[in-house]
Amino acid sequence: QAYVDKFDEYCAEGKVESVAFPESRRVLQELAGKGDIAVYSSGTDKSISAMLEQSGLSDLVTDGRLVIPLGRLENIQKTDPKAFTLLKQYLKENGFETQTYTDDTPDIVLAAVKSATGIPRIYHIDRKAGLSAAEPKEGYIKIASLDQMKELR
Repeated sequence: QAYVDKFDEYCAEGKVESVAFPESRRVLQELAGKGDIAVYSSGTDKSISAMLEQSGLSDLVTDGRLVIPLGRLENIQKTDPKAFTLLKQYLKENGFETQTYTDDTPDIVLAAVKSATGIPRIYHIDRKAGLSAAEPKEGYIKIASLDQMKELR
């Protein structure tokens, strides 16, 4: 807990810098026009909010219930498929429906797939992949940039 508290402190003081990728704001604005944006993170409410603020994206998450730290969902790591079952349940209980999930960590993407929660589209964003187009995989879609998401077409 001391580590988490210190991390929160550093985020609030701007000692941990959060930088969005160049296309993030434009893509998230477009997606926000189609539905609510949620952030599911291993951070805390405080650190997630600070990083959204620092990266200039905080205005795109318009409902505080959609800033979702692991602590709100039993602290189960996102590499465990149960985490996504709990996420979907939490969102449903709060009147939201999961349409898309995007992550840059392969093990987390696979946990989302294995959760069998029926998330319509799961993306693995791999900026080093050099893909010129989205690449369908078993249960998810590999992309090199947010611009390759099908929701943008």
